[in-house]
Amino acid sequence: MGYLGGLVSIVLLPIIFTKYNQYCDVDSDRGAVAVEGGALGESYLTPEYLNRGWDANDSLLFYNTTQGSALLPYDFLLALRQSGLNKFKCNRNGEVAAWLLCDRNIDRYRYLPQKATFFNKDALPVGFVKEPYQGKDYVGLTCSACHTGQINYKDRALRIDGGHAMANMVMFLTELG
Repeated sequence: MGYLGGLVSIVLLPIIFTKYNQYCDVDSDRGAVAVEGGALGESYLTPEYLNRGWDANDSLLFYNTTQGSALLPYDFLLALRQSGLNKFKCNRNGEVAAWLLCDRNIDRYRYLPQKATFFNKDALPVGFVKEPYQGKDYVGLTCSACHTGQINYKDRALRIDGGHAMANMVMFLTELG
């Protein structure tokens, strides 16, 4: 029984825990938000989803599952402001500032803005995730940063989980530096 118990705890418990946690993040919109007057002049209602057999929980798990990429300290990212001429003002916790992760600025990079959900308390864009590493919190990227697409047309948006993202990672990382 000792061997079998060890096997169950090593193999099955992580699977059970992941499936249980998947259903803690409940948001019928999958965290998606409408964008008004985006960086490229686009506006759209809360995105619709291409029917790929995924429910809202599947999408949120895909958006918020870390891949261990630990890009930079989490608090540092939350404090960053935009630089240069392309500043978009946004309201964050009652403060109006040119926050780097402002929805309109994230739209400029062609990442997809999100609202706060159970596993995304700071409303990070699709594919950005808070992850612990050696006792500290970092921000990293998930598979969904590059593999969640969205097509905007006439005030509508169609989001494609697992599709090709339109994001400009080079511009984001360059300006982040």
